[in-house]
Amino acid sequence: MLYKKLSIPFLLLAASLGVLLLILKTPLGGIIYHNAIAHSFLLLIFVVVLFFVYFFSYQNYVKEKDIRWYILSLAFFVWGVFTFANALIEPDFGWGNETLCKIADFYGPFLTSLILLGLIIPFDSAQGKPFSEQIKEKIFQARSKIFLGLISFLLASFVALFFLPLLAQALYSWIHFFAGFTVINLFFLLVVLLLQKEDSFFTSSLPKILALLTASIISSLFYQEEWNLSWWYFQLLGYSAVLLLLLRAKKGKQISEIIYSSFSIRARLFFIIGLTILAITANGLIDFRLSRNHLQTQTLENLVLIADLQEG
Repeated sequence: MLYKKLSIPFLLLAASLGVLLLILKTPLGGIIYHNAIAHSFLLLIFVVVLFFVYFFSYQNYVKEKDIRWYILSLAFFVWGVFTFANALIEPDFGWGNETLCKIADFYGPFLTSLILLGLIIPFDSAQGKPFSEQIKEKIFQARSKIFLGLISFLLASFVALFFLPLLAQALYSWIHFFAGFTVINLFFLLVVLLLQKEDSFFTSSLPKILALLTASIISSLFYQEEWNLSWWYFQLLGYSAVLLLLLRAKKGKQISEIIYSSFSIRARLFFIIGLTILAITANGLIDFRLSRNHLQTQTLENLVLIADLQEG
């Protein structure tokens, strides 16, 4: 049993990296699919999955008062915010840029890995460890304020990047360095959790997911160019890992059942209306941008044609 527990995460990590090596060393690496709209919609789906992980983890925390679920909810909430920003500032749409897009893409997993390191803090006060029941109760009582503070910090950080281009460029120049730290953080957490004797979600299921996330971040360091198969691979590998985490975190509960039992009819109605308005607005902006690009391209081609006719 112990052999199985220890071997499966490392087999997943090795297999994932083996697929990456296959892509890089064969003609598969030359396959390119450039579709910014498809990528953004995939990111938005990923955002939904990340926020569901946050939601179910938070529900588990409120029910069980196990602070590790709270750490998990904080970590994937942060990643969800960064991924949502990444989807909105896609450079091909015109209102974003490559620098901000890369920052959102790489620093989200890095901050997530830092928060997840909180899982190795010993919380069992019965064994004389640092977190007493009183401290855990204070965290429980302040859980909403912590989230509000986190949201405010992330919002202020994103706004600052728009007005401080030198800061954005500095962060952009260090993305691979912090991606490497992300790999170290995730792998270290994977090993520590596997070595714990406790048999729980955090020591059995989570290490497998961490193995896939580690492979995804490693893959992001080796893709040859954007939009090729190795680039899509590291993105889809990360999506698959978080989707697996969602399936584990919801503990057999139906997503629709939890949502409808947790919010009032008014809250659900406002959510549906807001989501519809957001979808319509996003679709309109994308259509406008693509139409403008097509018009600019067509105008340029017409001017070149006219110039050629005049010279002829």
